[in-house]
Amino acid sequence: MRLVAAAIALSLLAAPALAGGYSMDAKRKCHDEHGKFAKATFCHAGPAHSYKLDAKGKCHDESGKFAKGDFCKH
Repeated sequence: MRLVAAAIALSLLAAPALAGGYSMDAKRKCHDEHGKFAKATFCHAGPAHSYKLDAKGKCHDESGKFAKGDFCKH
């Protein structure tokens, strides 16, 4: 019984640390509250990439890197 109570107490203490503090940087990399890289699933940041065509009709992602033309078709 004490083991179960201790496990519940530890899980409640750890829950706030897991819930927040994650953010995306300009290069769409996920970081924790200390600036260390984290799994992207912790950031919950919507779509992974946004694509658009430039003036010459070439497809680019949000960081300006070239991408397949299929990604820019809607």
